[in-house]
Amino acid sequence: MIPYFYFSVFHLGPIPINIWGFFVSLGFAAAIWIAYARIKSQDLDPNKILDVSFWIIILAMLGARLGHVFFYEWGYYSQHLKEIIRIDQGGLSSFGG
Repeated sequence: MIPYFYFSVFHLGPIPINIWGFFVSLGFAAAIWIAYARIKSQDLDPNKILDVSFWIIILAMLGARLGHVFFYEWGYYSQHLKEIIRIDQGGLSSFGG
């Protein structure tokens, strides 16, 4: 039987790192690095990739939060509107592929 290990947080010194968020950020970093390298190999301006990537990350987080709020827990957030912006308590979903 294959062993199953479950842990959702590891600590880097005093800083707790969420496993899910860590791998999402690795995915973003890998995609940016690959796009940067491919654009650079085609003699185009690779800095445009970095500019676009910044906005993609911001909008992906905003969309993930709004998706979580409206599709999964609208009953709660409709009563607690100030909590919609609290991403420190979790609630980012649907980042996509």
